[in-house]
Parts: sequence; C-alpha cells; structure tokens
Amino acid sequence: MTNIFEAVVRTKIGAFAGAGGGFDSLPPHQMTQYLSELKSRSEKLRRYPKHVITQELLKNARISVQLNRSTRMEAQQKLLDLLIGEGIAMDLKTFQQSFSN
Repeated sequence: MTNIFEAVVRTKIGAFAGAGGGFDSLPPHQMTQYLSELKSRSEKLRRYPKHVITQELLKNARISVQLNRSTRMEAQQKLLDLLIGEGIAMDLKTFQQSFSN
C-alpha cells in the first residue's frame, strides 16, 4: 500500500506548476487500479488489531527516516492518515497513551 502512495507522492514532485499531483494526476487506468487495490488491501487489514497496524506502519516509517527516504516517509504518513480515517489504525495520540510505559 505504501508503494501506491509513494507513486502518488511522486506525481507532486514531477507535476508541472498548477497540476497539483495526487491520485487525479495518475493515468485513469492506473488510478482505477490503485484505488481498487487500496480498497481490497484495506479490507484485509481490518482483520488485524488497530494497534498492530499502527505499530507496523510506525516501524516502517522509522526505517524510511533512517534511510533518508523522504518520499517514502511522506507516503507512509498519507497511508497512516487514510487508515486512521477508515478506523483501521489508531491515531497517534491514542497509540502513544495506550502503549508507552
């Protein structure tokens, strides 16, 4: 799923001024495919506890930061925001309060 968001983030980097980038900047067939994949994979992730999804995304984000992969880090943030919004992952404040000892 991160790879999909990474492709979307790259559209912002390569877009001409005023194009904006994002899902709408992808070719129509690719946009349809990505949205379908995101929906399918989101449904699969619902099988797992929210804290596990959040923990794994944060772990992957830390690795991206250590490897200085800023585009991937931005993609992981967008993915986390989507999953939080869909109730699949925990918001960071709740996660931190629940699991920091």
